[in-house]
Amino acid sequence: MFGSPGHAYIHINYGLHYCLNAVTQAEGIPEAVLIRAIEPLENAALMYRNYTGDIVSEDIARQEKRIGAGPGRLTKALQIDKHFDGVDLTDSESPLFLISGATVSDNEVTTTTRIGITKAADYPWRFYVTASPFVSRRAIRVK
Repeated sequence: MFGSPGHAYIHINYGLHYCLNAVTQAEGIPEAVLIRAIEPLENAALMYRNYTGDIVSEDIARQEKRIGAGPGRLTKALQIDKHFDGVDLTDSESPLFLISGATVSDNEVTTTTRIGITKAADYPWRFYVTASPFVSRRAIRVK
């Protein structure tokens, strides 16, 4: 998390699940965004198999909204582990990278308090597209 901005920081949560973070501050400043969920637009059947071990069609896999709903599910579905720690998320040649998606307005985004933690749990640092069915857990909206 102390690395360069735009790079992946992978950590293990509770010794069980890998979590993908995007470093957001200058090198040496520990700040990152936890990627909590994805919407599988391609290769949903592969992600489904990675997560469940079951083989299903692409259409059936896309109907399963929980494949990447949550940081542990996301990394399992995408087979992200410590090997991805430090990769450049801004480089399309990288094995893992982020690209711009659809633009959403502020009123389409829900801001909530953080979940699954004990420290700073009341901070409004969790954001998701309100209408997305791929969100891991819904929480009470912060005004």
